[in-house]
Amino acid sequence: MKMKICLGVLVAAIPIALLAWSITSIGKEVYNPLDQSSIKFDYLQHSPLNGKESTGGISLIDVDHDNDLDVYVSNGYDVSSSPPVPQKNRLYLNDGKGVFALNEESILSNDVFFSSGSTWGDFNNDGLIDVFIANQQSQNNALFVNKGEGEFKMVAHSIVSNDAGYSYSANWSDIDNDGDLDLYVANGGISNQEPDFLYRNDGNEKFSKVANTPITKDTASTIGGLWRDFNGDNLPDLYASYRLQKDRIYFNKGEWEFDVYMLETPQAERFSFPKSTGTVGDIDNDGDLDIYQTSLMGGANFLYVNNGNGNFEFVEKDGLTSVGGHTYGTLMDDFDNDGDQDIAIANWGSGVQLFKNKGAEFELLVNTAFHNRIFFASTITSGDFNNDGKPDIIIPQWPNSRGDFEKNEVYINTYEKPGNWIKIKLEGRESNRSAIGAKISAKCTENGQLKTNSKGVYSQITWRSQADLVQIIGLGNCSQVDEITVNWPSGKVTIMQDITINEFLEIKE
Repeated sequence: MKMKICLGVLVAAIPIALLAWSITSIGKEVYNPLDQSSIKFDYLQHSPLNGKESTGGISLIDVDHDNDLDVYVSNGYDVSSSPPVPQKNRLYLNDGKGVFALNEESILSNDVFFSSGSTWGDFNNDGLIDVFIANQQSQNNALFVNKGEGEFKMVAHSIVSNDAGYSYSANWSDIDNDGDLDLYVANGGISNQEPDFLYRNDGNEKFSKVANTPITKDTASTIGGLWRDFNGDNLPDLYASYRLQKDRIYFNKGEWEFDVYMLETPQAERFSFPKSTGTVGDIDNDGDLDIYQTSLMGGANFLYVNNGNGNFEFVEKDGLTSVGGHTYGTLMDDFDNDGDQDIAIANWGSGVQLFKNKGAEFELLVNTAFHNRIFFASTITSGDFNNDGKPDIIIPQWPNSRGDFEKNEVYINTYEKPGNWIKIKLEGRESNRSAIGAKISAKCTENGQLKTNSKGVYSQITWRSQADLVQIIGLGNCSQVDEITVNWPSGKVTIMQDITINEFLEIKE
């Protein structure tokens, strides 16, 4: 069943967009009550995604606009070879049921770079998603424009494709809120010290380099960065992670000016371990974004809770901040759809940890399929591969030698009775077409109590990896969605009410 509805809602002093949305029913049972048994994942064997390359990052995107998640794998080089030999990147297409096939004809499966990560977004607002690839070894980075019908073309004349460095990760974000996507590139990474790149989108597939900012003047080893609105002023700020320095937030003041905010802890000794990029999400469901920062070489991780105006408090929280590891990637996602953000932590040389968010505390789940396995994880990301409303996990690997540890591993969420959910795809009009930077809030009534859960649309979820631009919001035992609010980067607000659960919605600005 599919229906289209137009609805206008007036709220004082807030510009409300004319609402265009559609619901697609996929016939999912309404679960009530929420089963409290452990979250379960099954290893997806014999998948083309289990290729043996040295993978830097994974991006989950709908390349062919058929409403399922395709996978782009950015590979680096065989670290056992001297000199290093680059490997092909790979684009895998989804048949809609979580079965993947390598798109062998695509230029994106035949380019040969020293790649680390990629970021996807519709930078020219033509309705087709484009890709930027961050390359290491002082090799030029690469910008590809989507021409449609599966064809991508490298924008060779762009300054974006003619800058080189040890580029490890990148983000699309509309930094100046002018309706198109700008680009941030994090340089340095594990061992080099270089300034980051910042590019302003000037339209017509042209970019200008922005140099005179605190972000681009710093020559520290940047592991990566995530653009989010931390203080609620509708401007994207940058959370940047540095290998041997304190992480910081660059608060966006507008007009490409930024204020620097250092993330502190009471114990200076915690900063003695090198760090990698963490992740960002609303861990306590209070409507603002918190930061989970990860460490390397046995260091414990950090949790910074946002007090609501962009000031952060370091919080000790169960095993989240006491278990040491060598963490190259982490993410927040609601794996049981109970409305709380769980945390997955991908380590290099040990297991992948999953902490269930139980509200006041986190529980380490020790019976997951990946807890007692050894990984050499280079990052991690999550998305709904088989369109059942539950986020699955993919763990790429980059070991020090050839062999089975090079396999990327996919884990399908097989939890039998999760909470209910709503799945939302946004399309910007005055905002950028990908709606990157938009915030979605869903209100529903669970056991007589009103609750609000929020998700945002972003081009990176952790170091070198991108999750789906389509958002799944867990609803727990709620039997319907009372209200959905979309805050667009343009400042417009869309509101809808009385929405059926376990559905796929498309909302246009």
